[in-house]
Amino acid sequence: MDTSTKEKHTTVSKPRQTNPHRKGHRAKVYGYALKTAWMVEFAAIHNMGVEEDVYQTASKVMLWIMPETRMGSFCTIKCDNGHRNTSFCLQLGNNWSRSGMVSATKEKIETAKRVLEMEEEPKWYIAD
Repeated sequence: MDTSTKEKHTTVSKPRQTNPHRKGHRAKVYGYALKTAWMVEFAAIHNMGVEEDVYQTASKVMLWIMPETRMGSFCTIKCDNGHRNTSFCLQLGNNWSRSGMVSATKEKIETAKRVLEMEEEPKWYIAD
């Protein structure tokens, strides 16, 4: 068998999508920052019961928000000052989807505003 007559077969592959959690790429989320103090106040207003552990109260609030908004995506985010006192974000969009930048529709934003009882627009945050 003569190896000099063999042709090299090359395949063309699709360009790889960068992972937003890799060093150097900043994963961002579009949504509402929900501070723990806001969650405790929200739980008290809606008679959910305020637990001694703030994270128990936060989980009650998140479990109440998810079916009301029909959105179940929360993540932790960093504040502008780098501290983690913001803790959670109701995620309406992100920049790491396979289809590119994903953002919520006007209807979803209005639903989130109504349920969260907020007037402000959602913002972009750096995911933690």
